[in-house]
Amino acid sequence: MSFLSRWCVFVHDISATKSTKKKLKKQQAYLVPYLITFSASGMGVWMLSYDTKRLVDCTDTFAEGLGYTREEVLKAPVENILTLFSPSVIERAEELSHKRKDLTYPYFEMRTKQGEKKIYRVATYAWSDSPWGKNVLVGISSDVTEQANMTQMTKERGQQLEAIFDTAPFAIYIASRDGRIRWCNDNACELFGLVDKQLTATTLNKLMEPTSYQQFEQDLKQALKLNELLDLDVSIKHHTKGIVPVRVMGRSVMHVGEQAVIYFAVDQSERLAKENELLSSNNEISQSKRSAT
Repeated sequence: MSFLSRWCVFVHDISATKSTKKKLKKQQAYLVPYLITFSASGMGVWMLSYDTKRLVDCTDTFAEGLGYTREEVLKAPVENILTLFSPSVIERAEELSHKRKDLTYPYFEMRTKQGEKKIYRVATYAWSDSPWGKNVLVGISSDVTEQANMTQMTKERGQQLEAIFDTAPFAIYIASRDGRIRWCNDNACELFGLVDKQLTATTLNKLMEPTSYQQFEQDLKQALKLNELLDLDVSIKHHTKGIVPVRVMGRSVMHVGEQAVIYFAVDQSERLAKENELLSSNNEISQSKRSAT
C-alpha cells in the first residue's frame, strides 16, 4: 500500500468525535492535493511528531534519497536522520509552527546513511489534531544540494576575485547595465575622488563629461551586442580635480545574479602630460633648426 493510501485509510478509520472528524477532514482536504502533487514529482514527504520526537511516516522517495528504506527511517532516532544548521530540527519545527500555520520554506541539512551531507529545501506545514497527535510537522522535501554547493563555490570565487581586485594597481569597478555602480576597489575611489559609499550610490553618466558619456554609451552598446571588449578613452569628472582623461576597458559579466559590466580604468593625465611635453620639445627643436637655416 502506498504512503498516500496508508495515510488516507488511517484518517478515515480513526475513531474520534464528530468535531475531531470534521477537523481531520478539513486537514485532509488541505493536505492531500499537496501530497499527491509533490509525491508524483519525486519529492520526498515526511511527517514529524513533536510529541514523540520521531518521524511517524514518510514516502519511499524521501527515505531512498537518504540511502534508507522507509522502515529504517521510521525506526531510527530522528537526530540520525534530520539535523539543522541551528538550532535542532525539533526546536526549529516548533518555532515555525508558532509563527504561522501556512507553508514555510526553511532549508534543512540532512545526512545520508553513509554520512554524506545533503541540503533540502522543505515546504513545511504545522498540522494540529493529526492522527498521530496534536503536534505534527508535514515536510515536502526537494534536494538542492548541488545548487547549494554551486552557490557556495560562486560566493567563494567572488570573494577571491574581490581580494585580487582590491590589490590591483588600477581602478576596477562593476556597474549594472543601466550604469549603477555596484562595486569598486580603492583605486576606483581615488580615480573619481570619492569614497566607496559615494561611488556605489551614483551612476556612470554622472561620473563622465556629457559628450564623452554619449560616445561611451554608443560604444558600450555595440560592444555588448557583439560580446566584445570595450576599449576607449573617456573624460571623467574627478570630485576635486575636474575633468580627467581616462582609458577604460569593459567586459560583460554576471554580478550577484544580474547582467553587469566590469570596468578597468587608468588615469591618462601623466602619460598625456609627458607626451605633450615631448611634443612641445620636438617642436622647439624643429623651430630652432628652421631659424638656424
